[in-house]
Amino acid sequence: MSRYQIRIELLSDLCVSDGGVYNSALDTELCYDSYGFPFIPAKRLKGCLRECALELREWGKEIPLEMMFGEGGRYEKAGKIFIGNAYLEDYESMKAEAKEHSGSVLFHPQNVLNYFSYIRTQTSIDYDTGAADEGTLRTMRVAKKGLTFIAEAEIREPEDDLRSALKSCCRILQHMGIARTRGLGEIKVTLEEGQESIPIQHAPWKEGADCIRYAIHLEEPVICKSVNGGEAKTLDYIEGSKMLGIIAEILKNRGEDFREFMAQGKLVCSNAYIGNGKKRFAEVPAYLYAIKNNGREYVNKLYEEPKEPENIQLNMMKHCYVWADEDQNLETQDVRVEERYHHRRPSDKAVGRASEESDAESHFYQMSSIMAGQTFLGYIRGAAAQIRRVYEGLTERNDWRLGYSRSAEYGKVQIQVLETTFWKEPEEGKYREFVVKLEAPAILYNEKAFCSVDINDLKAEVGAVLGVSEEDCEDVQSYLNYTTVGGYNVTWGKRKPILSAFDKGTALQYRMKTPVSLSLPSVYFIGERTSEGFGEISVYPIDRQQRLRHGRIAKEEERTAEPELDVKMGTFGAKLCGSLFLEYVKTEAVEQAKAFAAKAFAEGKDIAGMRPVVGNMMLMCAQAETLEQVKENAVSRYGKKSAKKENKYQIADMILDCVKEDCSRKITDGFEQRYNIRCKDGYPTYERLYLKEFLNELKYLIRMKEKKGAGKDE
Repeated sequence: MSRYQIRIELLSDLCVSDGGVYNSALDTELCYDSYGFPFIPAKRLKGCLRECALELREWGKEIPLEMMFGEGGRYEKAGKIFIGNAYLEDYESMKAEAKEHSGSVLFHPQNVLNYFSYIRTQTSIDYDTGAADEGTLRTMRVAKKGLTFIAEAEIREPEDDLRSALKSCCRILQHMGIARTRGLGEIKVTLEEGQESIPIQHAPWKEGADCIRYAIHLEEPVICKSVNGGEAKTLDYIEGSKMLGIIAEILKNRGEDFREFMAQGKLVCSNAYIGNGKKRFAEVPAYLYAIKNNGREYVNKLYEEPKEPENIQLNMMKHCYVWADEDQNLETQDVRVEERYHHRRPSDKAVGRASEESDAESHFYQMSSIMAGQTFLGYIRGAAAQIRRVYEGLTERNDWRLGYSRSAEYGKVQIQVLETTFWKEPEEGKYREFVVKLEAPAILYNEKAFCSVDINDLKAEVGAVLGVSEEDCEDVQSYLNYTTVGGYNVTWGKRKPILSAFDKGTALQYRMKTPVSLSLPSVYFIGERTSEGFGEISVYPIDRQQRLRHGRIAKEEERTAEPELDVKMGTFGAKLCGSLFLEYVKTEAVEQAKAFAAKAFAEGKDIAGMRPVVGNMMLMCAQAETLEQVKENAVSRYGKKSAKKENKYQIADMILDCVKEDCSRKITDGFEQRYNIRCKDGYPTYERLYLKEFLNELKYLIRMKEKKGAGKDE
């Protein structure tokens, strides 16, 4: 597989909308990430390239269309070109800077977005009157002309044929996005050689190891479809079947048989859950209860007390992932999930938008995914020979793709081997009380070979694994969660059966008549499809002497004030600071113009004489570069000895004195105090811009004053 870059240069403003509206002042929003950087979704880019391929084929050029882009819904006909989102040039360095100073107002996502885009307005015209139709004003945000976006592309064999075809498609792709027939979206696209990604630092191999602990770093959003929502809903963890699929891909590329590989030992791929460092978070146990109106403590139902105080109300803790330290203090972690909107255009290209009425295949849809930038941790167990081959396969590549819709926009990940180790159970001991918790959904069947969610079948399955009989139990308390599981086998092109199952977080509390021999704490697998991560259980003892009825929930500390940011020359922060400073200058000029006009009106200044002076000064401002030059032009224009000229000069001099005084009040100090930043390398010159905005606002205020006065006279 070879890597390439698709370079997209904006020859005009561009609007690639995501279909969502997050601001009541906007009708059409631009696609941008959590840091505020605009981007072009890969599905949009892939769709445009596919249209170009269709055009080339219609012109008589041989284009391997199906080989390039595949056929929807057919795994065996999957496309051999993978396309990623198109991000701004130098995106990684800018994102790193924004991430480092995420608490600074300067790097607020809206400030970053405003630097690369602006808002355009449009309306419909009544052709009879030539005026705008009432109620047709629309606003959209567009990326600025001149920006360059770069998308990564990967091409499988046959590389030469596909590269040539993709290069031809890029060459004729000239428009993209909304309103491409009305002046927006003109682009220049070229295909260039790509760069190899930075190698990942994997843990060294330990001879004879039978377990791999790994981390999945999401470079793109990942879709793990949920049975309950299809594409519109995703699981918030990565199933073990996804890693099993990667192992199957490794074996296929090596020409090895998957069934023979699996027969060498009991291979198990656990589910990968959200991680933080080396902490693998797990579903909150069903025996933990939250205290109403108390977000810092919880109650552990495994430890009994006579009675809770009357003023305490307990509720089951909502679904979340937790990690407990030695003192049973809980640290919680949420998985960030996002919705993205997509559309499929009709086969008739004369219809410039998706319309469900025009074509059965044309429709709007949304896809839920796990957001990029997160890390998930899991492990793989098996025979030493199996683990050795898996380790070799995982370390021979930097990037992998998993989940659904992975040919464009979704599914690109990096898999890092954190540790190769030996799976050893702890030493055996005698225990009278212990708890069994499901770390993953468990699929169980009863004696009649039917899928079951009967608590007795769960007890029987756990008892068989632990070697504990029902006669030995004094009491078993159950805390249950339920779910439905399914899946899809892409190789066969068939859906797996949808089954009811015990969900992760389910727990059984055992109290034995006499102590029994167990190796605790330990991890086992029960039920069906354990190689795909189902049925993982953890077993650990209950220590009554600790009395952990009440525990604490660690909360994220309140963010302290961001220290003053020192903006360095040549960085993205310096460019952003300069742009934001000029906007601040405009705002200050408008506010001071309002104060100047209010004072002039209150003192009864000649409004009729002020209006032409303001208009003339706007022309002087356009021709001059400094305030001094504007003043020289005013002296030259009004320097003649006449009462009328003298009066106009006094008005012009009064405006220039006011502006000069405002500019001398250290606007830079006010800007730095407001945004808590320091720019030692200075700011762009702003006096002329200040005067221009001051005059524009003053002209508007004079006009409004005159209209108001005319209304009173009538």
